[in-house]
Amino acid sequence: MSKEEVVFLRKATGLVRTWGFLDVFAFNSYGNPILGYYTSFVLLYVAFWPQGHLLPAIIISTIFSTFQALTYSMLVSTMPRAGGEYIWMTRVFRYPIIGFVLVLVGWVLVVMLWNALLAPALAGLFLQPIALAFGNIDLALWLMTRNGLVFSALLFCFVPWILISCGMKWCGRFMRSSYILGGLIAFAIVVVLLLPFTQQNFMTAYNEFYLKNFGLADAYQGTLSGFEAWGAPYWPVPGEWAWNLGATLPLLALVAYANSWCMWGAPMYGEVKGANEMKVSFWSMGGSNYFNNALMIIFVLVWIRLVGYPFFQSSLGMYGEFVYTGDVAYGGAIGSPVPLWPSPILFTYIMTGSVIPMLIAAIFGLYYIMVVHGIGCMYLPAIRILFSMAFDRILPAPLARLSTRRKVPLVAFAVASVISIIYVYFYFYVPGFITLTLVGTAVLIASFMATSIAAILLPYLRSREWKASPASKYSIGGIPLISIAAAITFLYFAYIMYWWAKDPTFGVNSPKSLAFFIVVYVGVIILYLFMRWYRKRQGIDLSLVYKEIPVE
Repeated sequence: MSKEEVVFLRKATGLVRTWGFLDVFAFNSYGNPILGYYTSFVLLYVAFWPQGHLLPAIIISTIFSTFQALTYSMLVSTMPRAGGEYIWMTRVFRYPIIGFVLVLVGWVLVVMLWNALLAPALAGLFLQPIALAFGNIDLALWLMTRNGLVFSALLFCFVPWILISCGMKWCGRFMRSSYILGGLIAFAIVVVLLLPFTQQNFMTAYNEFYLKNFGLADAYQGTLSGFEAWGAPYWPVPGEWAWNLGATLPLLALVAYANSWCMWGAPMYGEVKGANEMKVSFWSMGGSNYFNNALMIIFVLVWIRLVGYPFFQSSLGMYGEFVYTGDVAYGGAIGSPVPLWPSPILFTYIMTGSVIPMLIAAIFGLYYIMVVHGIGCMYLPAIRILFSMAFDRILPAPLARLSTRRKVPLVAFAVASVISIIYVYFYFYVPGFITLTLVGTAVLIASFMATSIAAILLPYLRSREWKASPASKYSIGGIPLISIAAAITFLYFAYIMYWWAKDPTFGVNSPKSLAFFIVVYVGVIILYLFMRWYRKRQGIDLSLVYKEIPVE
């Protein structure tokens, strides 16, 4: 029996490199305006920092994401294996438990919450316009109620089963086709149709639409007045925007909710063709982020030009209040001055009077978010990480079992799905559970920070692998570029964490949530120690595992 057979579950992972550049480029496109990471969360809360300037915050954040993309692309070029952060941290750190605990909690247990978190985006940005296109306003409103959001969250749970079961080659096809249709064509439809109209045109059409369908007179002014009465002032109108660096810098911590995921495909690069080449790994991360954030800036400028900055802030702030917070949480926006999600996809209908453009953009967007979020954000990274941990024997072997034909880790997929469904129930129906999840994103960022430390140390602690990597060619003043980029990435995320801890407006510094995740960490530590003890009884020394790189 060979050394590899003794150390790992089997000689090779069995995973095959079937994805191309565009597939993983689409996978990393979380800055795209249609996808919803900005539009379903970040933009709803910009009003809480009324003197901050959103666009410079996006630009500055994107610049810092360059260093994140450099760090992760160099890690990929050195160790292009399924599992990403788990593989890198456990092979670099002296104590592999660090990588196991941070990644299992962050990339699996936290990420499985995101079906519930992104349910409002699916319901409000895409399903709601589709319901309106068929003339069913009651259904459109129901979709944003508690039960309606549960329906959307469960779609995120079950539709990916069909898509992922087709195998990685088909998942790649779904990725690139959904990006072309949703990320590009739907974007173009919305921008091209809205550009000819003025703010006065919008005010008139908006008032007519809400008077006709909801009996709301002067809905445009009612939104401004309602938001002002609520106590959240808005910033001056476009043309009076002034650079205010001090007020803008805190917005970096808000933008981070949408602009920290350019490397999200990291656990998948063991199945990407040419992943060990810097040009593939960097441009599929950094290039995707540059391009999609540029689209986001164009989208926001067209949006604000059409509706006016006060309305932009007021409508999103009011709708966010009715959707996410207060006594009416998940009660929809019935009774609000903003009954429907105020999105540009909806505005194509309001401005043109035709449901066709709205319906096309919404269907394309629905396909896009279902694939890139449902498959990409949620399941593929989590099941690859569970697979890698099982291949290392630190988790039960069935999690690394591949289906014979499609090479899909179905057991790992089933476990991730069950966790996600349980979360959906607790998130929407168990009072107080949402509070326990507030630190979740910070837990994930902590994993990014630990990976940055691993990247700083990689050239010195894994010198053999580093010297064989194409990334080793790049240095500044004799210092490896990966160590410099990783240090900047670490400091950037430390800055984000500082604001999340300091400013309660971000909703992250919750003692209850922190205590909850400490308990989760302790549970995962116990799991790790138990599995080491159990494997030792079987005659398997897991310390040997973490000295080796898995064979593909």
